Parts: sequence; structure tokens; C-alpha cells
Amino acid sequence: MQINKNYGQDRVISYLKSAIENKRLANTYLFIGPLGIDKLNIAIDFAKALNCDKAELVSGCSCQSCILIDKNQHPDVIIFGNSGSSIKIDEIRYIQQRLTLRAYMAKIKVVIVPDIERLTPDASNCFLKTLEEPSKNSLIILTASSASLVFPTILSRCHKINFSCSCKDIVSLELESMLGLDKNKSRCLAGFTSGRLPLAIELNKNNFFELRDKVIDLFLQSERRIVDSEFLSKISSKSDISLIFSIILTYLRDIRVLKTSQDEIAIINLDIIDKLKQSLDSVTVSDIDSTSNELMQAVGNIDRNLNMKLFLNYLNSKLTRV
Repeated sequence: MQINKNYGQDRVISYLKSAIENKRLANTYLFIGPLGIDKLNIAIDFAKALNCDKAELVSGCSCQSCILIDKNQHPDVIIFGNSGSSIKIDEIRYIQQRLTLRAYMAKIKVVIVPDIERLTPDASNCFLKTLEEPSKNSLIILTASSASLVFPTILSRCHKINFSCSCKDIVSLELESMLGLDKNKSRCLAGFTSGRLPLAIELNKNNFFELRDKVIDLFLQSERRIVDSEFLSKISSKSDISLIFSIILTYLRDIRVLKTSQDEIAIINLDIIDKLKQSLDSVTVSDIDSTSNELMQAVGNIDRNLNMKLFLNYLNSKLTRV
């Protein structure tokens, strides 16, 4: 199986390699792990290993099958897209129709469906028949951020593989080596992402530290209110708001740590510790806890709110002025 050292999922990769080598494959796999864990790319590498022309479990294969899968042009390997939107019944029927066709060049037909929690109820019911009566020489790989978000009828028909976050210290060292970040910024990214290396790399690529500094400065300059016109103009999606709230929660957490234990080793935003210390005298632990609780509840309810601006204004009216 093709290996990418950035995955940090040695246990999972070893298990999948063993399944191929011993020819003990399930009909349907469910890869479970938090956002930022590279479940999709491991699923694609699994599909490549199953159909590699050279039958070699190594990285960087240049055979026709592996190249076509990389380009998402393989006739027998379907990588379902539209991440973020719901998966409707017509899309499941399309997958079912493709699975009934005879393989053109693959040893095993593979369907990969990321974020299976996006299934609508009707699509879930339709998909059950495919999972209960799998096509010959076919394999389905589903991914989800949490088993609790998957319909129980789907969950019970999958072979579940749990992905874990990597050790934060190891991820921090990887970031220093790969990205050339200094020690404190590497530790910050490793801590902020809970050891999810692919997510840490993606955040750094998207100027995480610049965004973090702007969010914290705005939060402080606007008298600790979450919402103003500038803040709203920066938010265009649910992922934006989740990231921004996570930045503020991490900032509040760090201040609480400094006020209660003064343990700098436990600080996530260690690269801006001087700014954190400037806030210590103007805030109480009670205020921090109250604001943090409101924010955590808000993050958990984001998906239920269609109008982001109304939601933010409602939250702003609820928050304690730290």
C-alpha cells in the first residue's frame, strides 16, 4: 500500500496492508476519525493498492491504474465528490448503477464516499440494499468524522476502522522539519489541531497565524464582543466560523491556564505569550468559563443554524463581556 509519512496512521495502514496480503477484505469499510485526519487520501491509496498493476505495496507507483486513480479517471474506481453538501438518493442510485457494470480494467471495483454522515434519510434507506447485497468483486469505502453521526442501519453493516490523532510532540517536530516553523509556532499548530498533521499543514498553508492574530486583536479591540461589521465580513461559511471560534476558545483557555497554574508548558499559543500575559489582570476565571461555555455550545449548534449572521448576533447578545 502506498505510504505517505504525513498520514501519521501507521496502525491503520499496517492493518489495511495485512488485509490485502492475506486476502481478507471486507465488502464495506467505514473510516472513522475527526476532521483533519487524512481518511480520504488513505482510502484512495487503499484503492490504488487493491488495483496496482505491479502488485507492489510501495509509494510512488507509476503504473496505469495508479495514475488513473490519482487523476480520478479510473473507469472502475469512483471517488464521490461534492463534499459539504448532502448526499441525495439520486446520487446513491448512480453509485448502484455503476457497481452493476462489469469491471473494465480493475481487479476490484472501488467506490469511495467521503463524509457519509451527509446522507439524507431516503438516500440512507436506498444505500442499505447495496451494503446488504454487495456486487461481486467490489468494495466500498466510507468515511465519517464520528460514528455517532452515521445512520445506525449503515453503521451496523460496515467494517469500522478508527483513526487516531498523532502525538502532539511528534507532530510538532514534523512541522519544524517539513515547514521550517520555529519551535513555538510548531507547538501551537500541533496543539491547536490536537495532533492532526494534515490539518496543521493545511492551516499553515492558509495563513493560520495571520488569521489568529487578527481574530484575537479584533476580539480584544472590540471590547471582547464577538460580532461587529468587520468580523461579519470575514465569515463566509460554517467552517470559517468554527475556526474563528476555536481560535478564541484556545486564547481563553491559555489565559485560564496562566491565571490558575502559570504553567507555560501547557500553553498552546506560546509564540504570543506576551500578549496573553497582558490580558491576565482584566479578566476573571469565572468570566472565562462563562464565555467559553457559550462558545462551545455555539460551535456544537452551528450546523443547525442556516443564517450565520443572525446566529452570530444572537450569540453576541448571550456572551459575557470578558
